[in-house]
Amino acid sequence: MEKVITKFSVLVVGGGTKERLIPAMVLAESLRQKGIMLIFGGEPGGIEYKLLGETGYEVVKINPYSGEKGFFKSFLQKIKKKSAVDHAGKVIEMKSVNAVLCLGGFSAIPVAEAAKEKNIPVLIMEQNCVFSPANKEISSYVTKAYVPFEETASGLNPSKFLASGVPVRREILDAAPRNIPTDKKLMTIFTCKKNSYSINELVKSFFLRYPEMRKEFFVIHETGEKDVADLQIFYDKNGIESLCYMHYEGRGKYYKTADLLICRPSSDVVSETMGTGSTAVFVALPPNIEPHHTSNAVVLTRKGCGYIVEDSGSMHGKVKKLYSAVSDFLRNPDRIKRNVMNLQFPVAVRKICNDIERILTGASGR
Repeated sequence: MEKVITKFSVLVVGGGTKERLIPAMVLAESLRQKGIMLIFGGEPGGIEYKLLGETGYEVVKINPYSGEKGFFKSFLQKIKKKSAVDHAGKVIEMKSVNAVLCLGGFSAIPVAEAAKEKNIPVLIMEQNCVFSPANKEISSYVTKAYVPFEETASGLNPSKFLASGVPVRREILDAAPRNIPTDKKLMTIFTCKKNSYSINELVKSFFLRYPEMRKEFFVIHETGEKDVADLQIFYDKNGIESLCYMHYEGRGKYYKTADLLICRPSSDVVSETMGTGSTAVFVALPPNIEPHHTSNAVVLTRKGCGYIVEDSGSMHGKVKKLYSAVSDFLRNPDRIKRNVMNLQFPVAVRKICNDIERILTGASGR
């Protein structure tokens, strides 16, 4: 294998969750081939150490910062922030960092300010359809923001953002669909490890209220360990062809298998849905439970790239909205898929990598 010489180093901060870190890890693989090494910053005990521990990428300590508001808390935060900015500046110098890439967590803010003071590029990669509060604060002096859609960067100077899509793992994009022997359309249901109950009850109520839909779909249902047996009994009892599974990581083949996907609009599922060209009904939890679900689903619905069912209010109302979405899909099964494929999420990595290389080369005068 040809040796790659590191020409630039980029410090990645504001992760803190698997959903934010995975797109950055996808980016890291391609940037490395260009001689650009990503160094990940993590708060003490952060997920970065666990998730990146065996990848070969370096994780360095950054100071915690929560961005809390309120008079007394703000006073304390100013003290913590100054300490965090000073510490970040030392990390930037020690690691010869050429740019900072912010993923959306509040811990990125002091590091971004330290980068600004040192006059090195500050970059944003936003995975949700609207800026996180931290990225919104940083956007006032950002060098470039990589966003899923133009709508995400509303109000930002067009020269300051690139509507690139979001990097998606190769194993998702390249997965082969499962071979399900049926003439029916395939409905795949992804719940989540938290708050899976309401999706399960929604789907059960849907098939009970609209029994004519049973002949339309073969159901592949992913759910928690405690619910698998009960769901399979329900489907069997009501004459619905189905396969029920516990939560799995290898979702790629199921994205590719599904004619219609029912899922939560978390940032990772949204990007993977857009990357695989899936047609999805997004069951959005209320903002007080998941801040980005509704905004993600609303943007995608407006773009004609999915359907939304808010997971709030009466079951009767939710079932009616799901029926409306499914009926629209059955009338025109390719409409959403065509719109999604036009987004070109599969080439997001190339777009972002090329632009980062251009920025770093220009900033260094090479």
